[in-house]
Amino acid sequence: MTAKTETKPENKIIKLMIVEDYRLTRLSLKTILNTKDRLNVVADAENAADALDMLNMYNPDVVLMDIGLPGMNGIDATAKIKELSPNTKVIMLTTHEKDEEVVASFGAGANGYCLKDVEPDKLAEIIRSVAAGACWIDSAVSEAALNCFPKPNKNAENYRKMLTQREREILKYLTEGLTNNEIANHLFITTHTVKAHICNIMQKFNVQDRVQVAVKAIRENIL
Repeated sequence: MTAKTETKPENKIIKLMIVEDYRLTRLSLKTILNTKDRLNVVADAENAADALDMLNMYNPDVVLMDIGLPGMNGIDATAKIKELSPNTKVIMLTTHEKDEEVVASFGAGANGYCLKDVEPDKLAEIIRSVAAGACWIDSAVSEAALNCFPKPNKNAENYRKMLTQREREILKYLTEGLTNNEIANHLFITTHTVKAHICNIMQKFNVQDRVQVAVKAIRENIL
């Protein structure tokens, strides 16, 4: 009898859905991403309504979502996707850099926020890291988002006191959108150690995932 082999998470093919109203951009993304390791674009839609109709049919692991869609916008569509399919990850892929749209996107449940000028190889890396449970925030918009939140307060200071120096370093890199591997390389530690520190931060912040960690750090101005 031949033993059954299981696909390791790091080798799993990631099913993608692209939601983008510009046909040329949508087809370009599809063509490029289908050449990248472990990525497979299983569906693409030009509006939120079509995307929601396709959700159960294709069961994507990750959705690349534009904000400026006709009809229902990408932020509202993200909230609906999270309601219908909580395990599906959503990355906002957009030209929008307004503070309120960044905040609203994460409030709707987005797992990443990426500007469209990203390099293809970097986008593929972001998709793989988000599919594995990471949060990714483009450094340009993470800095902008800080400006629309309150200045440090007692809560922020209390949170800072909870964190070790290493945890503060990791939290800073996390809110800048670095993956676990990138954080590990910056700090000369293993990815396992990075994951352990992030778990500790989640417990101290009383949140459930990395996205909530990043949002809380920005909202409370902990950094």
